Order: sequence, then C-alpha cells, then structure tokens
Amino acid sequence: MGSEWNRVTSEKEIKTYLESEIYYLPTKNYYHDPYNLNIRKFAVSVISKYWRVLEIDAFVPYLAMTYFDNFASQSHDPFLDIDEVSLIAITCLFLAAKIRNLSRRVFLDHIYDDFKREAVVEMAKEVQNKISYFMRPITPFCFLEFYYPNFKIFGEFKRRTINKIIIQAQGGKNDFVDCKFSDIAFSTFLAATHILYPRVDFHLIDKPDSLTRCDEKLIDLCKKNGIGIENVGFRTTLTSSIPVPIIREKSKEIAPDETEIESVQRRPGKEVVEASESDRKRKAKGKAVMVEPDKKKEEKKDKSCHDPLRHCPKQLMDFMLLWPRDDPFAVKERSEDSDDDEDKHTFEFPILPSRMQSS
Repeated sequence: MGSEWNRVTSEKEIKTYLESEIYYLPTKNYYHDPYNLNIRKFAVSVISKYWRVLEIDAFVPYLAMTYFDNFASQSHDPFLDIDEVSLIAITCLFLAAKIRNLSRRVFLDHIYDDFKREAVVEMAKEVQNKISYFMRPITPFCFLEFYYPNFKIFGEFKRRTINKIIIQAQGGKNDFVDCKFSDIAFSTFLAATHILYPRVDFHLIDKPDSLTRCDEKLIDLCKKNGIGIENVGFRTTLTSSIPVPIIREKSKEIAPDETEIESVQRRPGKEVVEASESDRKRKAKGKAVMVEPDKKKEEKKDKSCHDPLRHCPKQLMDFMLLWPRDDPFAVKERSEDSDDDEDKHTFEFPILPSRMQSS
C-alpha cells in the first residue's frame, strides 16, 4: 500500500495559509446568535439530504457549507423565508459540485422536482458575486500534510480517517464554526492519537504556540458518531477494549494522483502586461531583452501548487456523510408519558414563514 501522505507542504506555503485562513472564516460573531445557528442547522440538513442522491465525494458538502457560512455571514438582513434558505443551501451545493466537475445538467436533473432550474442558476450568480474570493478556500485539509510528521512517530494514520473527522465536524452541532482551520487540523490529529493511543505522552508532540485546542470536542464527536480511527495495517473502533497489535507497512513513495484538481484561477496582472509592452519597445530599438524562462516556469509552478483544493483528493473522501437530515425547524410533539427534555420543541424560535405558505 502506498503512502496517502505523498505531498510535503512547505513552510512558506503553510505561512501563507496561516496568514490567510482568518479571511475564509464566517464573519466574526455571526454564529454567536442562536437564530443564525439554527439557520445553519437547516442548511446542513438540506445539503445532507440532496448530497446523498448525487453520488459524489464527501468533500463537496463540506465545501458547500463553507460557501454557505461565508454567504450567510455577509448578508446584512436576517433570513426570514425558509424557502430562501433552502435555495441558498442547494445553490452552494451546486457550486461545490462544479468544483468536482459534476455537470450542471446532471445536478439540476437530480433536484428538478424540488427547485426550479432558473432559480438555482440565478441564485448561483448572486452567491458567486458575493463570495467570489472564497470559491477556492483554505480548509483544515491544507494543514494536514504539514502537521502529520508530528504524529507519525506514534503510527501512520490513514488519511481517510482524519478526513472523515473533519468533514463530520463541519456539519455536526455547530461546535466548530469559530475554530480556525489550522486548529481543527492539529486538534483532529490530537483527538485521533488520544483515541488510538490513550497512553501517549502529549508533551512529546510539538504543538504550535498559537494553537487553540478543540480535540476534546472532536473526541466527543467521534464517540457519538461511532467514527473508528484507522491506522495503516489495522483498524480499531471506539468501543473496542481489546488491545490490537500495531502492524505497520513500509510507506512507498507514489506520484500525486492525477485526478486531483491542480488548476487555479489565474488573472494576468497589470505588471505582466506592462513588462511585455516594455520588452517589445526595447526589442524594436534593438536593445537586449532580459528573459528568464526557467524562473517564469518556476513562478507558474508555485502558483499552481498553492491551490488549496489540491489537498482534498477525491479518492480519500469516498465515505458516507454523517450529517443530520432532520429539519431543525420542525416542531416535535411532547409525549404524554415522558418528562424528558428531549421531547420538547427542538427549536425555541418562531418557525420561518414559507413563500408557499404566505402566497
């Protein structure tokens, strides 16, 4: 079996991610409002429901919720229409699916009965205009290969396991909406290590000075959702109390997967145009033109390797989404024979009016 951690993320690249990640988070304090949190829960349920019929990898709904978080938190007016929230959520899933090259026709065919094609296309324009900067966001996956060597000394975690924890955290109980992506990435490794190797001395791990830990909440998330932690060569589960021998396989260097998205959105800079014009004038006057083709190729290569989506290989995201599909705005009737608080209303705020109900 080849290594799933086949790319080395440079210090320079990580520094760029660390400096930029805050801009990809929802607007500060937006999700401190319980009303907005419940709007988010509803978006999660919509995206989870429709993702299951698309037959596409689990990174797509993760990306869709990233789009939704950025769009919703930049909206000045609160959402007052349940149909509008549904449309925005499905549109975010539509845009995320396009990143994985799922055709527009195939997507719209799947949701045609519930959403008008024209409405999705129009909303897509609105969402793209508002969050164009966030379409290829920095995510926790950008930091995994860089942090992985800190934990490899205990055992070689299967990357799919780590991916699954991060994906599930995105659509869980909204416990991680304010967490930085680098903190989630490192804390995911901490949680996996604690579960699989409970006797590990965490002082042996070189932790970032600025780390805000959320590993305890991630451990709780894994337990509640039955997420097993896998190591290269064997698998264990959270309920297992029998020690399992560690069988490590020698890692093999393999070439990066050619199916991963390597392209980035490039816009030619003004400086490049001016430089080209200057070169033409110099050439016309018979003056030497300084050309460094090798350097230009290297710069182009550096740009392409900074695409955050290259850290999200499709073949390592092929697992079931564990996000809830229940409508958080639905009222749950209380049982006459039970005093359990869980039987009370699931939502304390007024139910959003629907366009269909008001028309």
